[in-house]
Amino acid sequence: MSEQLDRIEQVIMKLADRFDSMQQDVSSIKQQLDRIEQNQNDDVIAMLSVVKAKLETTASKEEVSALARIQGEQQLRIELLKKAE
Repeated sequence: MSEQLDRIEQVIMKLADRFDSMQQDVSSIKQQLDRIEQNQNDDVIAMLSVVKAKLETTASKEEVSALARIQGEQQLRIELLKKAE
């Protein structure tokens, strides 16, 4: 009977060691996930900053249309002046 109790005690000790190891692994995984999550937030903020900068330096469709219309009018005036000569 004593041998069986010793075996049971050994098994329980091994299980306790494995449990401790698993707890450490889970804690490590949580830390890694926290770092990944933080880096993703930083990456998204950086990408949004790049997009904002590009939008600020790029003309809108309305501005491009207005410039094309003005250029067309100027080109028409140049052609009329050439014909008048």
